Amino acid sequence: MDKRKSMHEISISLDETHHLLDGMPLYASRHKKVTSFHEPGIAAVLDDDGARFIDLEGKSMFGKTFSQAFGFYEGLAAVQDNSGWYHVNLTGNSVYDARFSWAGNFQEGRCPVRDAIGKYFHICADGSKAYQQSYSYAGDYKYGIAVAIDDGGIAWHIDTRGNKIHDHGYPFLHTYHKGFAIAQDKAGYFHVDKHGHPAYQARFKYAEPFYNGQGLVREDDGTLAVIDEQGKIMHRLRRTTTNDDALLGSVMADVTGFWKTQALHAATRIGLFKLLHDHGPATIDNINASLRVDRDGLQRLVNALDVYRYVQISGGLVALDEKGKILHDRLPHAPILWGEDKYLAYSMADQAIRDGKTAYESCHGSGYFSAMQALQKDLVAHQAAFAEYARIDYRCIPDVVDFSAHPIIMDVGGGHGVLMDYITKACPGVKGIVFDRPEIIEITRRNMAGFFAPDRIQLLEGDFFKSIPRVSSCIVMSRVLHDWNDDLAGKILQNAWAALPSGGRLYIIELLKIPGMRKDIGITLDLHMYLMTGGKERTLEEYATLLRRSGFIVDHSVFSGRMVSIIVANKKSEGE
Repeated sequence: MDKRKSMHEISISLDETHHLLDGMPLYASRHKKVTSFHEPGIAAVLDDDGARFIDLEGKSMFGKTFSQAFGFYEGLAAVQDNSGWYHVNLTGNSVYDARFSWAGNFQEGRCPVRDAIGKYFHICADGSKAYQQSYSYAGDYKYGIAVAIDDGGIAWHIDTRGNKIHDHGYPFLHTYHKGFAIAQDKAGYFHVDKHGHPAYQARFKYAEPFYNGQGLVREDDGTLAVIDEQGKIMHRLRRTTTNDDALLGSVMADVTGFWKTQALHAATRIGLFKLLHDHGPATIDNINASLRVDRDGLQRLVNALDVYRYVQISGGLVALDEKGKILHDRLPHAPILWGEDKYLAYSMADQAIRDGKTAYESCHGSGYFSAMQALQKDLVAHQAAFAEYARIDYRCIPDVVDFSAHPIIMDVGGGHGVLMDYITKACPGVKGIVFDRPEIIEITRRNMAGFFAPDRIQLLEGDFFKSIPRVSSCIVMSRVLHDWNDDLAGKILQNAWAALPSGGRLYIIELLKIPGMRKDIGITLDLHMYLMTGGKERTLEEYATLLRRSGFIVDHSVFSGRMVSIIVANKKSEGE
């Protein structure tokens, strides 16, 4: 029998108990499960007494059984026994002394493994580490590049020395194929080039690798389409049908969407979530006795919150549901932020769109920041809500940006100080400065106890429209520029330029819009900024234009893994 020829013609039976050649059993024995044959004609099989290897005649090889066994790749096969995971050669013998918690297959002379503490890395054929780094996950090499995931959950492309090949990490990455890799960000799936840059602006619900210059994708509405390497749709295969009743239900839910916002606002204001969190499940009567509200209204509110899955009614008792627990624990001030002054301002949205004046000013008689400056109670609640969002959105930023090279970093418009707290904790050698308006700094100062390290973070008062103090070679601005139109944002950047020395670094942290995207990545927030402050969400190119006009050069940008991206820019010297 020509083994090389038969290897390509051998298949696995549908019940996976044996192999077939020309539709006929290759041998008489049957197994619990078989795997494919690999060169030089060896397959791993599983039986009741364990896993073993067989030859093309179905005969057991090596005289050994394992807990698990897998196919030979590059002359080595991964196995597991009581000692752990390791690799055996074509004689069935272990090729090294090390043992792992898991082992993959060798590709291009490297194999991913997991150690006893759950860290992944690659090994060489002799079992030695291919590099010093460790990751939360690592996959196979292809064309000398593998995907590795860091402790923050961000995926990177690494070379055979374990180093990142570019500065662009994403929540999901695949290996390269035909010069492109599939990636995913907050907007969807797309392809990136060897520099980690998106090959095009569009995003999809699903994408496959390119094949002879074209790739299959699924659009937001479910349509399957074929795109070229520039993201242009070359051919649509079919469109999915939509259900008119389902669409009608969605429209009706959208029109009454404010019901949910105001139910959460009411429950927060009367203290329902806090009561259930502090005292546990209770009857309506007991809740009413504590809150002293109208019992009928309370019952109806609780019923609605049960439908929204924020509370759970069972056996006559009301308790927080999972969403209610998350709201109370992580976003307790959010219903206040969205349910009062901003909520009322939206009733003037049509007027704002007609005359170009912000809806907030039309509704309340003054601009948002002026109103907050005058109303201390509202300012405190709003700052608390902003801090809650920041703890969610900013916690992974020090994982994707290394701030340790900067001895002093100033967060301009840093308000609550959450980002600076994250940075200084991640980089012990860094001292932080939070610079903001006096009324904001006063709130932050009152909240510092038990939150910030006073010897690591300094608070400075000022107005970034007038000047920014020259106290650092590195400035961070997190969600500041989107509050303002281009002229005012440009003024802030000009003052930042004046505050930095030549070659100083500026980090802009913002949500980046993607041109042509129908997904809500900054789209509805862009409308919100227009209505509230007159500000706007921008694309990377729009930020780059603002920065160039103010004397900065964009170095690169990186997605944080949670909503926002970080634009890294350097100050041009006077002569550049």
